[in-house]
Amino acid sequence: MSYEEPRHPINFVSQRTGLSTHVIRVWERRYAAITPTRSETNRRLYSDADVDRLKLLSRVKGQGQSIRLIAPLANDELKQMLTQVDGDRFTAATPVTNEAHQVALEGLHSECRAAVLTMDEERLAKTLLDASVQLPLLVLLDDLLGPLMTWVGDRWHDGSIRVAHEHMATAAIRSFLGRIKQIRHAGDGAPCVVIATLSGQDHEIGALMAATIAANEGWRDVYLGPDLPAQEIALAAMECKARAVAVSVVSPGSNPTVIHEFATLRSLLEERVPLLVGGGGVRMNRLHYELDGVQCADTLAQLQQQLTELNR
Repeated sequence: MSYEEPRHPINFVSQRTGLSTHVIRVWERRYAAITPTRSETNRRLYSDADVDRLKLLSRVKGQGQSIRLIAPLANDELKQMLTQVDGDRFTAATPVTNEAHQVALEGLHSECRAAVLTMDEERLAKTLLDASVQLPLLVLLDDLLGPLMTWVGDRWHDGSIRVAHEHMATAAIRSFLGRIKQIRHAGDGAPCVVIATLSGQDHEIGALMAATIAANEGWRDVYLGPDLPAQEIALAAMECKARAVAVSVVSPGSNPTVIHEFATLRSLLEERVPLLVGGGGVRMNRLHYELDGVQCADTLAQLQQQLTELNR
């Protein structure tokens, strides 16, 4: 009896790899990362080897590599780019140059801004999905989404766009980050981190970025959203048996209320639970935060490193 290699539909492959069907198709068409067969009805069919390769590519890309540069590589070469840490945890051994990222960013920035100005939510969503395929996660967050939100805020304040434009852009980015976070979501056995913003902090995009980084680093993120009292965050951390709590502060970081909320949260958390803080408001009053035993992260890369070390 001859052995026939199993073939899987794209939805099954998406579930097995954690990649969206959109990303899988783009990796196939644009970068020739895999070559699935076709059924008699022209449906894509993937082998177990295709699934394994997609998982490997996703792992390497998740550590900061560009899919455009790694897609042509053989599996053995991809494995050599990974250094094993603590069993299933991997980190990139050698980063790929970001010249290609800069070229891609110029076009993506232009397309995103045009979509905001014309209030074309579908165009913005599609551009962000394309960006998630072309760029490593940190580049996507730091060099595209961060500057885009700053640009939107500046245009809103100077009257170049209306509040409706700002709300549309924020909603689209919030939805996009939620989707990316869900794709990278870790299983129930992963360490838990509770993420939120404190009372009076209404801007949640930074916290969502932090949640996306956490999911990518193998954490089970419990995202509570914006504007929560310290007591609620602490109670959620206890109920979830969180190994860490992270909060985002936009501004004003030196507000006495914000400082008091941090002190309250730190006092309510168990001593063993680290409290991490990031965002534009950190630099304003870093000393107060650190005196309260808070670990400050000036960048998403620093937050990523802190989470990696805690997970070890």
